[in-house]
Amino acid sequence: MIEIVDPRGVAVVRTLSLAVRPARGDLRRVGLLCNDPSVAHGTHHFARYLRIVRRALTDRLGAVEFHEETKPVLTRAAEQTQLDRFHGWQVVINGLGK
Repeated sequence: MIEIVDPRGVAVVRTLSLAVRPARGDLRRVGLLCNDPSVAHGTHHFARYLRIVRRALTDRLGAVEFHEETKPVLTRAAEQTQLDRFHGWQVVINGLGK
């Protein structure tokens, strides 16, 4: 018999709770994090993507303040300084503008 062993050890099952979310009517500060501005690997319409998301959220939520950041490299995590600039925002939406 072959036994498959996880090199990380025994999996620990934890119960986590969801983050506190403001009611839709209370959303006034929304952060938008777009994954990659480069055009090296095809056409990335990140500016258009952010405009569409802003318009859709404004239509649904009314007056909303936005803060936008774009990750410099798709395959890497956002820079810590970028994440720090989202501190205090009610919601941050991450997306890929392709």
